Amino acid sequence: MFLAFDSDYIRPLLSFITISLNLTLTGVRPKAYTEQGFVDPLDLKSVFNLQPFTAKQIREFVGKWYWSQEYYGCGKTDSPAIRREAELATDDLLMQIFKRDELQRLASNPLLLTIIARFHRRYPSIELPKRRADLYEEICKLQLMDRVEARQLETVLTDEAQIILQMLALEMMLQKEARIDRETLLERFEVYLAAQEEAINATEFLTQVEQISELLVQREVDEFEFSHLSFQEFLAAMEIIRTKQEDILHSHFHEDWWKQVILLYVSKVKKPSGLIRAALNAGAKDLAFACTQETRKQIDEKIKKDLQDLEEQRTLQAVEAEVKTSRYQDLGNYLKEKRWYEADQETYRLMITSVGREIGDYFREDDLKNLPCDELLAINRLWVDYSKQHGFEFGFSVQKQIYVECGGKLDFSYSSNEIWRRFGDRVAWRIEGNWVEYPEFVEFFKNNFMNAKGHLPSEVARGVSRIEYFFSRIETCEM
Repeated sequence: MFLAFDSDYIRPLLSFITISLNLTLTGVRPKAYTEQGFVDPLDLKSVFNLQPFTAKQIREFVGKWYWSQEYYGCGKTDSPAIRREAELATDDLLMQIFKRDELQRLASNPLLLTIIARFHRRYPSIELPKRRADLYEEICKLQLMDRVEARQLETVLTDEAQIILQMLALEMMLQKEARIDRETLLERFEVYLAAQEEAINATEFLTQVEQISELLVQREVDEFEFSHLSFQEFLAAMEIIRTKQEDILHSHFHEDWWKQVILLYVSKVKKPSGLIRAALNAGAKDLAFACTQETRKQIDEKIKKDLQDLEEQRTLQAVEAEVKTSRYQDLGNYLKEKRWYEADQETYRLMITSVGREIGDYFREDDLKNLPCDELLAINRLWVDYSKQHGFEFGFSVQKQIYVECGGKLDFSYSSNEIWRRFGDRVAWRIEGNWVEYPEFVEFFKNNFMNAKGHLPSEVARGVSRIEYFFSRIETCEM
């Protein structure tokens, strides 16, 4: 769901919610919330998954953002000319976003959409970066150097400012710090500045970085953090590249805290194959797969243009093949051993990670329209082949055929409730006219050994927002 509460209510609500989708929580004050002494405070261990912006919400956001920039930039003056200027800029930005799927995915994240808009407004004639890491790189450059030049600000910041922030970001990642107190921050800055032979003192550097770049902000009195954890992760990744300390990442493959740093690292490092293979050897299969998704873009855009990197390209392709083979190993073993529940859970895990979402999340409509065909085909083949060996008929392709026989269309259009009732009856997801909730129906299958054609896999199909889209995507993948 898209949260659109009044700001007086949303701020305390979001202060301590763990959000899988990165959001900019401007103005959040955790201490202010905890010190209120609420009778029924929020459960701080709860995990909420927020849906990304839809295409409509992206358009609304950009339109209102650009209007506000022009309005305040012209001294709070509203006129047809100002609105026209905002509309032209909005149209140009939206055209770039919706012209490329990768940019549209980035823009569905409110934080990244804000960054994209700021970058576009500063460089209206430059093509937007396609990759997340490149976007962070450009916005850091914008905030630290270009912003100073554009506003003709007096500053003592030098080109080394980003390196100092990179050093801080890496240390905060190593210490698992999202925030840091002023005293500790100044102590670290003194060390970093001395190492870079900078003449500026730590206090002056902090003031300049906070006031000019806004990459480092003060959230509580004498407590600082990066304006968003994503910047801390990006800068830490860049510091690991600068100092050639990839080994640091090898000991953190199984930690969620380090996942984005690793993904940003493989997106920017020239030769990521070694780290991907190390992750695979360490048993971090999902992480290794996510890394191959990042490097696939890198191969397309960079490596193929450089003949000197052909060897790395071949190595990456070999690593990707290894990752795929390892990725389906557990599912094949579960199906071979007739461990149906585990196979169903593993199928969900494979599918949800294939669209870049976390385990526990669910599929959005756009995810279903763009499910990777190679993933669908590989998983379906395992279900069909092994179920036949055991005397059953399971698999996505089997379910799709039943759906069509029940009157379903494969053109991404909605189906009637009657079609779904028929389908549920055929695959035994409905028992005696009642839908059986997950996972009870899998247990029911195990206990009663029902031989219902198309009964499994189940959690993926039953956990999507529009199952019609799921079967339509299966058809476009020629399954």
